[in-house]
Amino acid sequence: MRTLLKRAIGATSVCALAAGMVLGANAFTKNDGEKEVAKVDKTVTTQQWHLKNNEPLSNAKNASAYELVSSMNTLPDCDGIPEVPCTIEFDTSNPSTPDLQSYLNTFQDPSDVTAAAIETRSE
Repeated sequence: MRTLLKRAIGATSVCALAAGMVLGANAFTKNDGEKEVAKVDKTVTTQQWHLKNNEPLSNAKNASAYELVSSMNTLPDCDGIPEVPCTIEFDTSNPSTPDLQSYLNTFQDPSDVTAAAIETRSE
């Protein structure tokens, strides 16, 4: 009788442990149906401009010293020497910088334009 009672308690314990493991594992599974996340698409429009060859650093804040990269026949030759900006890029969808001159006006001096450039070159 004692052996039968021990077996019944053991079997019940094993069942309780198994049920606990199943319920515990269920608690950590992801339920995609309960949570919806709204995704917002933001379109960013950028332009790249090239400081024309032979333009000095002092003209780096003047929009007329640049040419639009997409309108050039060949890509600009930027040697990576950080003397003047070679190619700059900005977000035209940003209301504070809708055009090149607005973007250039955000800089204190021409050397700041060089620091923000995506490519630089020698003067």
